[in-house]
Amino acid sequence: MRGERSVAYAPPPLFFQGRLPVLSWMHPDSLASITRCSQPLVGVSSNRCKGDENYVQAIMDANAQSHRIYIMDARPKVNSMVNIVNGGGYESEDVYQNAELVFLDIHNIHVMRESLRKVKDICFPVIDDQKWLTNVDNTNWLNHLHHILSGAVRIADKVHEPNITSADITHD
Repeated sequence: MRGERSVAYAPPPLFFQGRLPVLSWMHPDSLASITRCSQPLVGVSSNRCKGDENYVQAIMDANAQSHRIYIMDARPKVNSMVNIVNGGGYESEDVYQNAELVFLDIHNIHVMRESLRKVKDICFPVIDDQKWLTNVDNTNWLNHLHHILSGAVRIADKVHEPNITSADITHD
């Protein structure tokens, strides 16, 4: 197509389970985008992949109004650090120019599922009214919801902010 650029990208082996980063949403006015992918496989040797670095740069370049990108890692920072031992990890602000890494502190699906199971257990078949608030608190469900909603607000704020390209790098 005349006047349009395309970026050819072959997924490198440095993303968890070979998942390709995908554009999920683009703001109609600011052109800020949300791009979703899995964690990079940097491991303890701090592997780098020029293809990944070029891809993040291409996301920034696609929005001429911005020269900054926010990498929103859904996980708690401690989880991403532990994943380094298993070959995973997180993006380095030293490698990605004009990028800011933000951890949203949302636990993985297994933790969330267990917390929801606990909520169901205290609600069915009978609710113990005398211990209701304590029981709900012990599930951590409200804390998990707080982190999810806070993360969503942070992402929405960045996408709506003028002159920002936002990459939501959501990791498993």
